[in-house]
Amino acid sequence: MTVVGAYGDEIARRFRMPKAPSVSAVLRPGAFFAATHVACGKEGVGETLPIPVQPALIICVLLQPLVHDLWLDGRPVPVGPLPVGTISVVDLEQKPTAYYGGALESLQIYFPRTNLAAMAENSDAPLIRELVVPNGTVDPVTYQLSLMMRAAVARPEDADLLYLSGLMEAFYGHLSGKYGNIFLKDRGAKGDWPRGSWRERKS
Repeated sequence: MTVVGAYGDEIARRFRMPKAPSVSAVLRPGAFFAATHVACGKEGVGETLPIPVQPALIICVLLQPLVHDLWLDGRPVPVGPLPVGTISVVDLEQKPTAYYGGALESLQIYFPRTNLAAMAENSDAPLIRELVVPNGTVDPVTYQLSLMMRAAVARPEDADLLYLSGLMEAFYGHLSGKYGNIFLKDRGAKGDWPRGSWRERKS
């Protein structure tokens, strides 16, 4: 059975929302990404529906403060109130679900794991094997990049491939440089991503 990517209309359905605007692009062969703008008012959305398990990550950047509950693999994960600019990395192999009882606005960047290897192919970017983001991390650089990506999501007709490619290269380079345990590219291991290799470290 084919698993639908966790972005756009699929994320809207999982978050019980009527819509979630998104933009997607193939930056180079095998390097696909999608950005989704997720937002709701103070009424919240309640508990999210489970996202189908898949070897993919969602990088989430908060565009307004958030209070919510989170479960990974059915177990509660302690998270406190989070300010604007907080970044987290969600592994979709950990069966994430959440409860949102109030306002929410975030940008979600969806990356299939195999695509992360393609991002490093034929470029100076290193092959990421592990990305550790401490719980509650506020990242001003990622926040500013997310604001630019949100503008592209709002007006996809003005966001050409060159613009999207530049933003995603900046995302990848910044995240790998600041949070990645980086290994030199190993051509024999491309696409071989151990489960949980990108994860959020609990503090």
